[in-house]
Amino acid sequence: MLAFRNLRPAIYSAAQPLLDHGNAKVREAALVPAIPLAEPPLSLHTETSWLTTPVAC
Repeated sequence: MLAFRNLRPAIYSAAQPLLDHGNAKVREAALVPAIPLAEPPLSLHTETSWLTTPVAC
């Protein structure tokens, strides 16, 4: 996960110029990687214990 997180800027930089391409299909294809990469990643230290903690009903 950390390796992918470190590559995010390079991947986004490769897709970003295609967002202004003259061909609509190219622009649409560039959106697939660009949207999730434009958002800041979740911290690797985010508290996730609530995901596995049983809930009393």
